[in-house]
Parts: sequence; structure tokens; C-alpha cells
Amino acid sequence: MDPSVVIVHRSDTRRKACAGCVKAKRRCDLTLPACSRCTKRNIGCSYGGNGIVIGEQAVVSTELETVPIWPVIPFTPPPEPTLEMGYENFLSSPYTSFSFPHLVTADPFQVEYCVSELQRSVETLVLEGRTPFMHPDLYSESMPEIYQDLIGICSFYMQRTPQNYPMVFRMMDARLRKLGESAKSVVQLGQWLLYVQTLIMYQIMRLFDGDSEQRTKAENDMKVLDAWTERLQAEFSEADLAPVEPTRNWIMMESIRRTLMVSWLIRGMYKSIMEGVCDVVPVLARLLVSENAEAWDGMSPVVENQNLVTYPDYVERWNVGKVKNVNLYEMILLRACPDAIIEGLSRWGQLESRSRFLDS
Repeated sequence: MDPSVVIVHRSDTRRKACAGCVKAKRRCDLTLPACSRCTKRNIGCSYGGNGIVIGEQAVVSTELETVPIWPVIPFTPPPEPTLEMGYENFLSSPYTSFSFPHLVTADPFQVEYCVSELQRSVETLVLEGRTPFMHPDLYSESMPEIYQDLIGICSFYMQRTPQNYPMVFRMMDARLRKLGESAKSVVQLGQWLLYVQTLIMYQIMRLFDGDSEQRTKAENDMKVLDAWTERLQAEFSEADLAPVEPTRNWIMMESIRRTLMVSWLIRGMYKSIMEGVCDVVPVLARLLVSENAEAWDGMSPVVENQNLVTYPDYVERWNVGKVKNVNLYEMILLRACPDAIIEGLSRWGQLESRSRFLDS
């Protein structure tokens, strides 16, 4: 066949794109055996009707193509991350908008607690498929390659020894380069969420347990994480969910809220360790917290139009006894906030008992 001849799919219906381009809301060139976009991304390409899929992914029926499992939110890929992009550009200038101090002195015991719980996320991700900001149902069905890489690195990290320690972080460096390159082709907000979560996990391992070389690399990448977080925040504020099952909508939205919070907490915790002060309080003060902690653990149904409050308001509600249920994520938020009334209260003793229950 003449290589200059291009075969184009001719639909018997009014459908003008393959299933993948329909989901991503992108223009499709309809070429066969797979469109250019799907070929470039090495993903399955199906025009429906005949059930034929070209590529790595298989689709059982056209019904699965048109009814998304998770909310499909179109996403504009960000510019290539550089060290010039970062915290200073987040929400233009957060310090001019909020009546909170620029710098807050950190309690080293509070910082130690929060960091230790964030470090434990590596273990819970491997053993339980969850972290305080990554829901176990979010990637259990699709298992994206980036997620598989993260699980592999975390598993290897848990088995680190003085002998294999350099190898662990060399592999991590390779996965980080892959993460940065593939980030340029992200087309959905749900995918971008995974990229931010993955970078957070790598930062936790490098900032709080790496050697001086790894910490230096992680410090440089903090501005990349800040820029990625800023983009997640901007896209999330304008997200228009596709109609899927309400619980899945809530899991996606709550995962984004928690990821935004943890990303900025990591910056604040590391700043506190290195300089004794936290510099992200104005940003944290604007982020929202859900009071439906049990829904995250699957112990109660998701309530529509649930109460979302700002971080400072959540702490105030805790202080006056209006917050009744917490999980590990909320414990981190309370420990991280100097205004939370914790020590000396029997209610905190009950909370610590719940923590030990979660550990078992």
C-alpha cells in the first residue's frame, strides 16, 4: 500500500470520533487502525459498534465506552514545569487576601507527629492501597502505569537497606523523570490528580528520609510541586462533573481537596523543620475540609450537599465539640494547627485510642 494513503474510519452513525477522543473531548482524525491521538498515547482505540479495539486496552461493549466509571473532567495540560514557577505565583499573592500571619512558629512535636504520619503513607499505600489523601477505590480498577510505578517504588523503599539504598533512589529518580515527561500529555483532571499525588509521595520519601543529595533534589522539585498544585487548584475550582454515581463524584472531589491540603502541608512541615516557621498559613486557611470523615472510610453513606468548611473553621468547630468523627487525615490537620485544643482533654485521649485502632 502507498504509505501516503491514509485510511479513515467511516461511521454508519453520526459518531465523529473514537471512544477515547469522545471521553477526552478532543478532535479525532478517524484514521485506521487507530487514530493519531490514541496511537501517540499508546492507548486502545475503538470506534464502537463492531467492538474492535486497537491498542493495549480492551473494551467489552460500547456501553462501557459511553458511561464513565469516574467523573471525566477535561483538563488543559500545564506549561512545562520550571523552577521559575512556584509558590510565589499561587493565587497571585495569598498574603494580600487573608488576615493570617505570614509566618507561624511551629511546635517541633506537632511537626514530628505530622511528618511521621505522612511517612506512614508509604506503607499504607503498599499494604492497603490508601493514604490519607488517596482513596483505595480511585485507582483500583484502572491501575494507571504511573500508579503502578509508584506502588513499585514504595514497595522497594519499604525494603531498603544500607546496601540497596542508593539503588532505591536511583530508581525513584528515573520514575520522576518519566513522570515529568508524561505530564505534558495529561488531558483529564483525574489524571492530573494522580500526577500531583505521585509527586507528593516521592517528595515525602526524599524530603524526610533521603540523604543530602536527595533532599537537595526534592527542594528543587518543591517549586514544581507548588506549580502542579496551583494548576490542580485552578482547574478544580471550575470543574464540571460528568453525571456519574454520586459516591464516585464525592470520592474524586474529596481526593482533590485532601491532595491540595497535603501538598501545602508538606511544604509547611519541611519549612518548619529547616527554619522553625511555617510560611503557608494564608494558603491553608482558604482550603476546605469535609466533616464527613466516615464516608472516606466507607463506614457511612455519602451525604449530598454535605458541610464543607475552611481549615480554621474546622479547627474552631473541633474546639467547641461540634466535630464528632475524625480519621487519620483529620488528626494530621488538628496536630498541624497550633490553635487546635488537644492536650489535656479527654476527648483527645479518645482520639488517640482511635489512632491505635487504625494502626492494628
